[in-house]
Amino acid sequence: MAPNQQQRNRKWHPGMTAAIAAVGSLATISPEFALAFTPVQELIITRQCIGCDLQAAILQGLDLSEVNLQRADLRNANLRDTAFFRADLRWAQLEGADLTQARLSDADARESSGQGADFTGARLTQAQFSDSDFSGANFTSIIGTESNFQGAILTEAQFVEASLVRATLGNVVLTGADLQGSDLYGANLIRADLSEANLQGVNLVNARLIRVTLQNTDLTDAVLINANVVGTDLEAATLCRTIMPDGTENNTDCP
Repeated sequence: MAPNQQQRNRKWHPGMTAAIAAVGSLATISPEFALAFTPVQELIITRQCIGCDLQAAILQGLDLSEVNLQRADLRNANLRDTAFFRADLRWAQLEGADLTQARLSDADARESSGQGADFTGARLTQAQFSDSDFSGANFTSIIGTESNFQGAILTEAQFVEASLVRATLGNVVLTGADLQGSDLYGANLIRADLSEANLQGVNLVNARLIRVTLQNTDLTDAVLINANVVGTDLEAATLCRTIMPDGTENNTDCP
């Protein structure tokens, strides 16, 4: 293939121009000199940066689809509107990171951590967050259809008006979390701990609420039609204008 044709066919990623300007043309970089890449340059050029220190890095708006960021330190990084489609974020540190409007569909973030991270408006369709710790994180208005948070710690996390249709939330810890107005249609919440959580106006139609802890959980205006509540004590929750699994309205705790 002619050199010009090769250049036209080369897949270009946002941010590569700046990175290559800093270190010279890829065609002239020696293996020894490649060791001088900064972590950001290494990530953009090689599409992987395993265990890299990317604290407070500015990666806003980049296309980082399918990159390998296993064990990367992304604390306080600016990841707003960044594309992480099918990215590998296992064991990554995301504490305080800004992922507002980020796109993480099919991303793998199992066993990652991100206390206080901001995912407002992010897309997490079929993303994997099992066994992760995102206590206090903000997931307001996310689209998390069929996402997997199995066994995750989400204490006091914000899921206001989040879409979690058919999401897997089994064995999650959501104590003190705010899920007001969220859509959990068909979600799997088996053995989840929702103590002290705010579930006002939540859609739980066809959800699996088997052996769920609902101590002092607020289910005001929640809809549980056809939900499976075997082994769950609904009376431990606040029930007001709550539509029960059989379609009846429960006003036991209304003022």
